[in-house]
Amino acid sequence: MLTNYDVITGEKFQSLADISISKAEHTDFEFKHSNWIDVDNFDFEDFNNPKLIYINSSLINKSKPKLVESKILEKLSKFKNNFLSYCIILIKILNLLI
Repeated sequence: MLTNYDVITGEKFQSLADISISKAEHTDFEFKHSNWIDVDNFDFEDFNNPKLIYINSSLINKSKPKLVESKILEKLSKFKNNFLSYCIILIKILNLLI
């Protein structure tokens, strides 16, 4: 029997974030966020970023070298403000469960 639970999905995390960071070619498969940034074409230098950020988790998947070439972690270090990333929080939770 199904009950009225609010299932937490990647789309839910994206909708709650102030911005979404991904690759342009992935947007067809993702939640259509009104404020999304293409990781490969955005100038992250001294970016005045918001507090809540969604990062496509495949951008930090070491088993997919083509995606890692986007150097998301290096780019995040250029942000002006502290932030919370749903992707990084979710990965930390999953690491605790494994």
